[in-house]
Amino acid sequence: MGVTIRSLTDGDLDEYERLFTPRVQESLHVSSSTIERIYIKERIAQHEDGATFLFGIFCDEQLIGAIEIRSAQTSRGQLYCWLNEQFWGNGYFQKALHLAASFYFNHTHERYITAHVDCTNLRSYRALKKAGFADAGFVQGPHGRQFELVLRRNV
Repeated sequence: MGVTIRSLTDGDLDEYERLFTPRVQESLHVSSSTIERIYIKERIAQHEDGATFLFGIFCDEQLIGAIEIRSAQTSRGQLYCWLNEQFWGNGYFQKALHLAASFYFNHTHERYITAHVDCTNLRSYRALKKAGFADAGFVQGPHGRQFELVLRRNV
């Protein structure tokens, strides 16, 4: 399983948009791939400035998803992530999240990463739990009740 992560660039945008399918959009409450492209273009610039951590998830050099770990000072839920549905259920996400979290913790003094997941999105909830996130409670999100999860730095 050749899963790697690397910083996304403007050169990845066309493939990113192609893989950001209606099924992925629905699970993230994003109205179109065009809206996502605008968001990611802004996030690439912020990543380059050190304001966020944004990675593409690659399997054997093919882009298959993305992970962003946002600043705890600017985002209630720091984790933004998705994987194209062709690659669900193969352990790719857990490997990529482990790589991204390790990078984040090695480059910051932060002690944890938070994630908010819609209570109706049990697939994502289970994937985060499998990746080591612990339950921290519930919060009211923009689309209803959400699980609040925490991944702590290994000391």
